[in-house]
Amino acid sequence: KYQPFRIGSEGQLPTFSTSQMPPDVESRRHELRSFLEQSFEQRSNLEVSRMHREAYEAARRLQNVHQVFKIDDQWEKHRELYGESAFGRRCLLARQLVEAGVPFIEVGQSSYDSHADNFAWHQGLVPPMEHAWAGLLADLADRGLLDKTLVVWTGEIGRTPNINNRAGRDHYVRCWSTALAGCGIKGGLMYGESDEDGYDVKDNPVSEGDFFATIYHALSIDPTAENYAGVRPIPLAPFGAKVVKDLMA
Repeated sequence: KYQPFRIGSEGQLPTFSTSQMPPDVESRRHELRSFLEQSFEQRSNLEVSRMHREAYEAARRLQNVHQVFKIDDQWEKHRELYGESAFGRRCLLARQLVEAGVPFIEVGQSSYDSHADNFAWHQGLVPPMEHAWAGLLADLADRGLLDKTLVVWTGEIGRTPNINNRAGRDHYVRCWSTALAGCGIKGGLMYGESDEDGYDVKDNPVSEGDFFATIYHALSIDPTAENYAGVRPIPLAPFGAKVVKDLMA
């Protein structure tokens, strides 16, 4: 039910086998499938059946929104704003998905695991990424979407302040930075500070729990709420996590 839908690096959709069927054929199949699903669900009362039907419905709706994924015309108008990069195209697609009402979107950029040749790698990666990030925020703001869209720019881990013997940086978990924008986040603010060499947090540390609690708060979700797997409670944020209120406008 919660499996993400993955899109290619240039925004291409997978080919659907039903996409070339006459509309009346797909409509009849959908009606028959819905009837069978509902009948089975009523007889068996299985949660799996309901989830299966919802997954089919979601897939069917997706086939009707191909226009959202066609960004060539938009790209010609916005390539200067987003920059000449594949990451820029992905950010433009993300903006179109936001406009279409998609609630969660992840835009990935790989090759940052620079255990060797860190500086050479980053000279090619960072400028296009920063260009696209700035363009995305500006585009969302111009369309009145930034106030209700939270943009989180982060990696999974930090990098060592020191350089290894291969001119690279290794994994580091004690201190690193992230960025938030939109959805009530105060702009132009730097929160927290590392020591001079970047080895440890010096002031205003933010734990992983605090980080996620702040994200939930910005999205008007109670960070102390719990989901359940059977009878087992699963908290959205760790117990004791605190919202960083200084980040909120």
